[in-house]
Amino acid sequence: MPPRMPMHLATDQYRVPKPKSIKEVPSYIGKVLNGFFSRLFYIFKLVWEASRGIMFIMTFSSILTGVLPVVGALIGKELLNKLALAYTGEITDFAVIVTLLIFQFAYMFLTGIINRVSAETHYLNGNSDGFWKVFFSRPVATGGVERTVLDHRSVAAARRIERDGDKAAVFIWKGLNLPDEKGVVDVRARVGLAGASAEWTLSIENRSASWAPTQTWYPILSKVLRPGVDDALIPTMNLGAKIV
Repeated sequence: MPPRMPMHLATDQYRVPKPKSIKEVPSYIGKVLNGFFSRLFYIFKLVWEASRGIMFIMTFSSILTGVLPVVGALIGKELLNKLALAYTGEITDFAVIVTLLIFQFAYMFLTGIINRVSAETHYLNGNSDGFWKVFFSRPVATGGVERTVLDHRSVAAARRIERDGDKAAVFIWKGLNLPDEKGVVDVRARVGLAGASAEWTLSIENRSASWAPTQTWYPILSKVLRPGVDDALIPTMNLGAKIV
């Protein structure tokens, strides 16, 4: 079995090298923003294609999550002002205070519902921590081995989803980059149903002149258990999988 890739390399590949001079700062900011928005739109595209309902719920709950704190602050401010006026005897009609209390409880109830729906939606939708990983290595002149890793977030020339019959889908990444070699790897991740079972297959086309795949992880399924316990499923040498 080849040595395992240090896990930090899976995320280090997305980090843009820090600028070494003031002249490199604009380029650095541009690369950071480009990488952020490209991955953001890619995630939106995948969620939209997987379930438009989840996309609408996530968008609506995000908007409400941003607006509700402002509404809560305004209600709280008015309630405190009216209570202060009632304490000094400047107002004797407590109907306004009762109305504000009702609004406050309604706000708390609505906030609780939105938070619960948002949490459950993100739980069902999973996250971007994993889907597949392919580990590569190549020899170096000093006699050692250089390693890198590709995953579903890696920069690709094109991404798309295709149907394979009525019970399967194929997720395709074309033209993935390896260090010093652009667009030399294609990955096809297939998910299908076979009776009561699910079939998961990963195929790789490697056109690199120096890099060779040494290990694959597929599927990597997050959110298989509730948060707070081990909640990621990773395959292990064609002998099942382990929860980590």
